[in-house]
Amino acid sequence: MANPKVMLLEDDHHLLELLHEALAHKPFELLTYWDPRLAKQALRSPKESLPAVIVLDIMMPGIDGYTFLVDLRTDDDTRHIPVIVITAKKGMIDVFRNEPNVFAFLEKPFNISVFVDAVQRAVKVANPDV
Repeated sequence: MANPKVMLLEDDHHLLELLHEALAHKPFELLTYWDPRLAKQALRSPKESLPAVIVLDIMMPGIDGYTFLVDLRTDDDTRHIPVIVITAKKGMIDVFRNEPNVFAFLEKPFNISVFVDAVQRAVKVANPDV
């Protein structure tokens, strides 16, 4: 069985690299994107290529994270994917609390071990056989 895919979508290149490094030694295939438009294109891939989990920054150029999340929710192929929302914008948890595909919400700065734990738990929910 192939390793579950985890999509990291963060426009801050430094943070994207840190998130990637934090998960690099875990049994995941990491898909990293700094541009939400490229990530959206990747999600149009065949269903077997879809990520098990998406880590999504909210404040990004081009397509904001909330719009990206709504697009995921309205697509039959992606609505089931658990999303871990990360943001530097304070007080946003109430906006995302009732979103059905939001698995976890992390405000920046966050503890990297809390991030890794959230990803591992989300992958377990998405792929109980892993």
